[in-house]
Amino acid sequence: LNQVFAQTYEAALFTYERAKKYGLAQLNFEIANEIYPKSPRIPFDRARVYALSGQNKKALEYLEKAVGFGFKNWQEMESEKGFEKIRQEEKFQKLLAQIKENK
Repeated sequence: LNQVFAQTYEAALFTYERAKKYGLAQLNFEIANEIYPKSPRIPFDRARVYALSGQNKKALEYLEKAVGFGFKNWQEMESEKGFEKIRQEEKFQKLLAQIKENK
């Protein structure tokens, strides 16, 4: 399973996301997420891909999941270019503040 995880996760990040094939990236992230369902990193990356594809509501939903599973890197969240279109959203700001409070 670890090999399947590595292959799907890396394909999502390095092949499909870079090629702007966001649907395929999400599919691969979904498979990776089935293997590690409580990983905070996978929903964070899914949120970025949703934001890049203009699905802001889904992006915020997955950021909330990432934070819920323990995502703590507020600097990365704050500086991630993929989140430019949602950075000013109230929900984004609340999640960012929540992470900063729980450092």
